[in-house]
Amino acid sequence: LRARLANVDKVIAYSPSNGTPEFLAALRAYYRNLGIELGPNEILATTGGSEAIKLRRTLAIWMTLVAPAAVILLQLLIVTRVGDGPGADIDIWLSFQKNALTMWALFMQPLFVALVATLVYHLEHASNGWLRLFVLPVPRGTIPAAKLAAVVGLVTLATAALFALDVAA
Repeated sequence: LRARLANVDKVIAYSPSNGTPEFLAALRAYYRNLGIELGPNEILATTGGSEAIKLRRTLAIWMTLVAPAAVILLQLLIVTRVGDGPGADIDIWLSFQKNALTMWALFMQPLFVALVATLVYHLEHASNGWLRLFVLPVPRGTIPAAKLAAVVGLVTLATAALFALDVAA
């Protein structure tokens, strides 16, 4: 085996962890077409970018809008049903905002975090992709960190959407 390997001319090596030169050149050409000139040392491909691409195939992006909208819609239904009943003399919009934020914090956000984390981590878990991920030429912690950053980013986006919808309502 060693004798045969000694005669092999080409060794297949790992690709660079910051991206292949061809990929980086394609990215620079893309941004050049947008009017942004980038040098060779001004762009870096990361594992977070691949997470963003993978998220497009899941419901996680849609849930960042649907979950806050469901809270606001439910709160609007509650407010319209109360009408002139008990507690009608309180400031209805202040009560609306407090109740919507409470409903989000106690009920919807924990469920949302569990759902988004499941959707983000499911892509690798379903096909035993974790085994393949840990042989990539990047430090072991970068891929789980990129997934965690995706979950935190989506939860932050959903909370910002809740505040925007709460103010708009």
